Amino acid sequence: MKLPGFITRILRSRLVGSTAIMTVGNGARLLLGAVTFVIVARAMGNEQFGTFATVVAVAMIVTVFSSLGSDTLVVRRASRNAEEFPSALRTGLTFLSITGPVLLVVYVVAARIVVGPSASIPLLVLVGISDILCQPLNNICAASFLGLSRPIGTAWLTIVFTGIRVLHNTSRGP
Repeated sequence: MKLPGFITRILRSRLVGSTAIMTVGNGARLLLGAVTFVIVARAMGNEQFGTFATVVAVAMIVTVFSSLGSDTLVVRRASRNAEEFPSALRTGLTFLSITGPVLLVVYVVAARIVVGPSASIPLLVLVGISDILCQPLNNICAASFLGLSRPIGTAWLTIVFTGIRVLHNTSRGP
């Protein structure tokens, strides 16, 4: 059975292809995140996991401010004019390099106040580096691909970043 011409054109459009790539990438990230959650929850006891969840929640709150939305600016500027991409990327990385370290310190202090001494400073620093510095850096890089109309790069970065977390958690003993 042959599809009508307009449906064939829609299915072959760049928008549909890009949407499919991003859907698969985000679905894989969600699946890998769920696997990480299960691994971490099983490896830690109730109290340790509760502490870890609180530490990560505080990090997520602070992460919102770490790049000042520069990933969105990279997409906007690069998609409008590819020649602006280097400048947009430089701006995004500058924002992150200024706000990231400051927010890392704010996060460590805030998390220590919220959680207390049950969260060690090394744990706070490692979670902070991962979530406040590396995740926004990954987001800026992913936004670069998106702004240059290369969604497959965005999907791969998303999957690889989450996959590294899963590998790390599976490689550690309980």
